[in-house]
Amino acid sequence: MDFDHWYDAILNFIKSQAANGLTVANGCCGAAALFYCGNHEPAVSAALIFAAVLFDRYDGKLARRLKTESALGKQLDSLCDLLSFGAAPAMLIHTALFCLYGIPGMLAAMFYMLCGMIRLARFNISKQDGFFYGLPIPVAGLCVTAGFFAVPYVTHFWLFVWMVLLSVLMVAPFKLKKYEKGALQILQCAFFIIRRFVPFFFLSQAGKIRGTFS
Repeated sequence: MDFDHWYDAILNFIKSQAANGLTVANGCCGAAALFYCGNHEPAVSAALIFAAVLFDRYDGKLARRLKTESALGKQLDSLCDLLSFGAAPAMLIHTALFCLYGIPGMLAAMFYMLCGMIRLARFNISKQDGFFYGLPIPVAGLCVTAGFFAVPYVTHFWLFVWMVLLSVLMVAPFKLKKYEKGALQILQCAFFIIRRFVPFFFLSQAGKIRGTFS
C-alpha cells in the first residue's frame, strides 16, 4: 500500500508540474542566451531563443491537455517570456549592433524591453476571450532575432526602425483572433521551420558550446 501511495503521489506531481517544467526550460534558454551574449557569442544566443520558442509553444498545450492550468503557471510563463523574448532578444541585438551607437542604441533596446513588460502585465490582468491584444511577445522576440541575422545585409537605420515598430506593436490597442485560420497557418509554418532549424544550428555551434566548458 505504501508503495502504491508513493507511486501515485510521484505520478500526480509529475503530471501537475510537466507543463511548468517546459515553461522553466523556456526561461533557462532565455537565461543562457543572455550569458552567451555576455560571452560575445550572439549566434549561440539566437539559437537558444529559437529553442525557447519551442518550449513556449508547447507548455500551454500540455497544461490544457493534462488539465493542469493554474495561476502559478500563468505568472511563471509571463516571467519566462519576459526573459526569453524580452531581455534576451534586446541583449542580442544590442550586442550585435546597437552597442555601436552608444546611448541611442541602449535606449532602443530598453524601449523594446519596457514595451514587452507592459504587454505581459496587460495580458496577465486581461480576460482570456480568444483574442491577442497587441503583438504577442514571443512573436516580437522571434522578429528581433530574425533582425540579428539581417545585420550584415540591411542598413542599420532600418533595424532601429524595425525594433521600435515591434515595440510599439506589442502595446498597440489592436486585437488579433488567436485561432484565425490564416494566422494559425503562418504560425504553424514558422514553428515547422524552427523545429528543423534549431537542431542543425546547435550542431553547427556544438564546438563553441563544448569550448565554453573545456
